[in-house]
Amino acid sequence: MPGVAIAAALVPPLSTVGITLVTGHYRESLGALLLFTTNLVAISLATALTFLMLGFRPAPTQKVRRQAQVRSVRVAFVLLLLVAGLLALTTYNLARESRMEARIFAVTEQKLREVVDAELAAVDVMSFENGRLQLEVTARSTHDIPFNRVRALQEAIGIQLKEEGILEEVALTLTVIRVTELDPLVPPTPTPVPSPTPTVTPGPSPTASAVPTLTPTVTATAVPTVTPLPTASPTSQPTMTPLPTETAVPPTPTPETAVVVYPYGLNFRAVPGMDGEILGRLEEGTVVVLLAGRETADNHIWQEIMVNGQIGWVASEFLEIRP
Repeated sequence: MPGVAIAAALVPPLSTVGITLVTGHYRESLGALLLFTTNLVAISLATALTFLMLGFRPAPTQKVRRQAQVRSVRVAFVLLLLVAGLLALTTYNLARESRMEARIFAVTEQKLREVVDAELAAVDVMSFENGRLQLEVTARSTHDIPFNRVRALQEAIGIQLKEEGILEEVALTLTVIRVTELDPLVPPTPTPVPSPTPTVTPGPSPTASAVPTLTPTVTATAVPTVTPLPTASPTSQPTMTPLPTETAVPPTPTPETAVVVYPYGLNFRAVPGMDGEILGRLEEGTVVVLLAGRETADNHIWQEIMVNGQIGWVASEFLEIRP
């Protein structure tokens, strides 16, 4: 069993060193060589300590063997310190690369939402060497994303990461998945309607009665003669003519306007906030009318505006008020 454990710890990394050297993956071969050296030093030290603890050591009279043992222990500790230093350096580089990748993902998601108004689905770092980053981004969107928007997204990601000292240039491949968003719907609860139940009420039974027969009698009646009375003629009354009343017309105030200064276009939302429904996109240079509404949401100050008769909200920091 010890032999099997040693073989499982030493043979696979050493085989990986040979395979990666042949295929030209020198960075991976260095990692496998570090793993092999770490396992070899650890196994050797563990074996030496086990023999010492069990009492297998040179006798006091065997000075030459004792000197060889001391030299072996010194060499083993030097190798142990060297391996520990290499492992610490490798761990630091891995943690640094992990932080850089996490920052790349966060910046990509933020710029994807701000520039092209899409949701991030996946990000793959294809290569990252000598300050050049190759990204493959998959996004979900309710609309098509034109080429100029993709270029603007690439520039925005590159500028942000370059300012943070992460890279020098970025290459971008964007895959868009078209989706359809529906508002939440609560199904109506059926309300039972009672059915009317017919009720039979017994009534009195009809009784046959004798009806007397009437015999009509003709009686002569005198009709008086109507004499017409004279008709009164209507007399015309004078008509009062109302005088015109002067009505004061207040002056119409001149609306205050502003212009959109965001180069990538500004989202026009129904309510203030990043979660508000997007009514449209205002390109740079669009003139809007400022209304009285002004609120703070999602770390932005939102201004109520009117464009082409439609009222909505935009982030005020991307507006420039015209005199």
